[in-house]
Amino acid sequence: MISLVGRLKESPSQEMIDLLFKPSIRSDLKHHYSYLLKINSVHLFMLKSEGIISDEAASKIHSVLTHLQVTGKEALSINPALEDLYFNVEAYIIEQTGPEIGGQMHTGRSRNDILATVTRMRIREEMIEIYELVCTLRRTLIDLATEHTSTLMTGYTHLQPAEPITFAHYLSALLHGFERDFTRLYNCYAHINKSPLGSCALASTTFSINRKFTMELLGFADLLENSLDGIASRDYALEALSALSIFSNSLSRFAQDLYTWCSYEFGYLEVGHSVAVISSIMPQKKNPVTLEHIKAKAGHIQGALVSSLSVLKNTLYSHSRDTSMESMKYTWEAINETKAAIRLMIKTLQTLTVHKDNMAATTRQNFSTVTELANALVRHYHFSFRTAHHIVAEIVNETLNQGLGSDKIEASAVERAIKQVTAKTVSVTKEFVEQALDPERNISLRTVRGGSAPVEVARQLQQLEQTLASDHQKISDLKQALQSADQLYKRYAAELERGAQ
Repeated sequence: MISLVGRLKESPSQEMIDLLFKPSIRSDLKHHYSYLLKINSVHLFMLKSEGIISDEAASKIHSVLTHLQVTGKEALSINPALEDLYFNVEAYIIEQTGPEIGGQMHTGRSRNDILATVTRMRIREEMIEIYELVCTLRRTLIDLATEHTSTLMTGYTHLQPAEPITFAHYLSALLHGFERDFTRLYNCYAHINKSPLGSCALASTTFSINRKFTMELLGFADLLENSLDGIASRDYALEALSALSIFSNSLSRFAQDLYTWCSYEFGYLEVGHSVAVISSIMPQKKNPVTLEHIKAKAGHIQGALVSSLSVLKNTLYSHSRDTSMESMKYTWEAINETKAAIRLMIKTLQTLTVHKDNMAATTRQNFSTVTELANALVRHYHFSFRTAHHIVAEIVNETLNQGLGSDKIEASAVERAIKQVTAKTVSVTKEFVEQALDPERNISLRTVRGGSAPVEVARQLQQLEQTLASDHQKISDLKQALQSADQLYKRYAAELERGAQ
């Protein structure tokens, strides 16, 4: 086993080993092992292709790398005093091939650009998984909305009854928000998917390496054009965390609405038994805990963004461990929390029972339809809207004082309110009042672009379907690009193996 000497004349302290090196190596073994081996192989192919190392040396090193890929991380005997996973892998290769052969693998690069490359490779795959989950969530919501284009419910402002809508109209609103969330998340990929490999420590290298070669084999779409930027930049992670935070905020608000409407007092919705828990003492309880976790996870994700911003804000624009490691510490946790929150929401929606009758009955009684009564007074009796507003306000007050709901408003009440506000005597029919307060008719009239009429919501859902299909294709293109790069990588590996035979 090689030892690190260099500038340092003492072994790492036990505190360094226990608190920094061991946790980092454990994490890298779990998450970064395959990325590191692939980067090593691709760099090796490039060195051979450019004539920087011999075919023989490349073949011997590649043989060991292949063994590590096939055998897995169990092949390594980890020495935490070597600081990190890279040095442990390099030590193993040198043990197998000798220092003059194995020591050539690190020609023309640094751990700085290796780590920068590893994190970009990992985060792009994590983001693709999130893209797919967001699209699955959107698919689930479109299907649910399609079932409920005629399901009456109350729309709320300030958590007070406002105007009647359909459940599909509410879900369409969320879908438009999640569509924007997807776009924000997807747009991060272009900044993530740039190769820093070849930046070396910070100033590139005097070896004539071919950065485009390694870029293509690792599936990157472009190069980071400045070597210092290559090892210093972590803004792509901040961008991803910001987009994840905004998305989790949308998801949390959705969860809060569902949580509220699952209460006994609302009784609009009920989650399935498989996503609820009981009380240890109260036998009546059916607690919708998935929604609680979804809301809380948004806080963790936003906390990760604040953490990363705070760590990076006063670091030098170069390589340092606070830049390369500490700033990324909670990025992976935020990604995991996002995936968990989406999966929990999808499952919860799949079990959801919508109590249509409760929704409709509440909407008929809670005065959410009276704005249309004011509109009808404007259209039929030519009052100004402000006057009609005052008239209906008087009707509402009188009805509430009688302990009645809006479904009990009578024509005589409208006539009294008109007289009180305008001093005019107007005859109002029962049919006029019933039509104005009918929630189905109320909604059907809202056919303006973006309105809540079923025919308009159906148009919105059709458009959302088209955008979802387009976004699925974007994901497919990203995955295909990575698969093509992997095929190219395998071809070079096969050529090297044939040359060694």
